[in-house]
Amino acid sequence: MENYEVEEDHNVPRISLYSHYLKYCQQQGLRPVNSASFGKLIRSVFPDLKTRRLGTRGQSKYHYCGIKIRKPGRSDGNPAAAAAAAGAGRTVPVMTIDTQ
Repeated sequence: MENYEVEEDHNVPRISLYSHYLKYCQQQGLRPVNSASFGKLIRSVFPDLKTRRLGTRGQSKYHYCGIKIRKPGRSDGNPAAAAAAAGAGRTVPVMTIDTQ
């Protein structure tokens, strides 16, 4: 399971985050939401996230700015506690979002 954390000077391609989500849903036997709905879920977990197009002309891609991939081995195993800490700029496991 991929986890992400708030980090002001980092960016993650939107397609990368959504791809991780799709992979997680497949592994868990869950039906994923579409990319637009997933974007709304991401913003509900990370309300201060910004979206920007980054890259050279003709090759730019949308990125979420202010988030980074969490380093492996830093999980506390408690998604509820992590979600409660979201407002404090702490780590929030993205793949535990309830889509129902």
